[in-house]
Amino acid sequence: MKTKFLPIALALVLGFGVTSCTIEINDGMENGTATTPGTTESVLNGSGTLSGIISKDLLINEVLRKRKEVFLQDLSTIIQKQQSTKEQLFSFFYYYHDWFKHEDFQGCMFTHSLSELGRKSTAVVEINQDIKRDLKQILLTILSPLVKGERAHRIAYVFIILIDGCITAELTWRDQNEYSPALVAWSTAKTILESEGIMI
Repeated sequence: MKTKFLPIALALVLGFGVTSCTIEINDGMENGTATTPGTTESVLNGSGTLSGIISKDLLINEVLRKRKEVFLQDLSTIIQKQQSTKEQLFSFFYYYHDWFKHEDFQGCMFTHSLSELGRKSTAVVEINQDIKRDLKQILLTILSPLVKGERAHRIAYVFIILIDGCITAELTWRDQNEYSPALVAWSTAKTILESEGIMI
C-alpha cells in the first residue's frame, strides 16, 4: 500500500486540480497501535505518519525528488554490473524496455508534472532539468572510453531524446507495438554511433 500511495497522490493532484490534500499514512502497525507523526521525508521513505494539510506543490515536489533518487539509483546499479561499454549502453535502454512491461506503467511522472504545471512551478522545472542532466552524465560516463568533448555531449543529448520518444510511443500504442520502442531506440543509438565512426 505505501509504495503505491505517493504516485496515486501525485496523479490525483495533477489530474484533478487539487490544491491541497489531507494525508494520513499509517506506519504499518495494526490493532490500534499508536503511530508516531513523522516528517515528509520519513513518509516518503516508508516510515512514520504524516497528518495534516499539504499543499499540492509540496506534495508533487517531494514525490518527484524521491522518485528521482530511487530511479537514478536503480538505473546506475544495473549499468555498473555490466563490463563493456556496449553492455552498459544496452542496459541503459533495456532498463526502459523492462519498465514498459510493468502493468503499472503510465508514462513518465516527471514529464506529466512538467506538462501539467509548466513554467508555473520553478521547482518542478528544476527537478526535470536535474534528472535530464543526471541521465546525460550517466551516458557521458558510459561513452567516455569512446568519445569525449562536445561530440559526446551531443550524442548523449540525442540518446535522451530517443528515450523520451520511446516513452511516448509505448504510452501511445502499448499493446499495438510490433517492436519494443526502447529496443528500437537502442538500434537507432547504435546507428548514430556508427554514423559518427564509433564502433561498439
